[in-house]
Amino acid sequence: MSTSSVYQLASVDQKLCLTLKNQIGFKPFYIDFYDYLQGSTLGEGGRRLLYKAVKLKGDANPHIIDANGGWARDAFFLAQQGFTVTVIERVEVIFKLLTDARERALAHPELQEIMARMSFIHGDAREFLQQEIHSKVIYLDPMFPARIKSAKVKKDLQILQSLAETSIDDPNELFFLARQKAAERVIVKRPLNAPFLAEVKPDFQYLGKTVRFDVYAALTSK
Repeated sequence: MSTSSVYQLASVDQKLCLTLKNQIGFKPFYIDFYDYLQGSTLGEGGRRLLYKAVKLKGDANPHIIDANGGWARDAFFLAQQGFTVTVIERVEVIFKLLTDARERALAHPELQEIMARMSFIHGDAREFLQQEIHSKVIYLDPMFPARIKSAKVKKDLQILQSLAETSIDDPNELFFLARQKAAERVIVKRPLNAPFLAEVKPDFQYLGKTVRFDVYAALTSK
């Protein structure tokens, strides 16, 4: 099953994996939510800031749409903290890796409650947001180059970048649509020194050491 001229999907040790064609030594890549559980803490990296960005006053569990699913690390963290998250991923191979990871995660009792708060949709977020939705928060994480000095993270991002379909044609279009459809706010994850998405100044920000979260009030709430 080909995903590009470079990668293909294969079953390895009862896991759906992404493998590199005709290259010896490439370790099959797969998503493992149990690994996420072992490494996901509130104080890790910018996740404490993400938690602050999505938390709404008077609402302990707002529904969140993660419109740039990717490997769903942030989505998993949010579900772990008690939020209900809908993950949208437009690249079929990534969606298949996510759903395979979800099926394997259900075998772990400690993951079942978290998985119950996560749903996965295969499609273009722009088309999904055109529908009648009732989400207070929309989270956007446009793909950008590796920013953390970690071989594992670099490999993950390298794979995402190699799958050219991962980047939507115009992230600004999704941003403006999200502001129209979110009930409360839109959160955009950016490298610390990157320009504002669509050159729109946020209403407020949460700044980390390497990343920041730009928070925009939904147009419907103004």
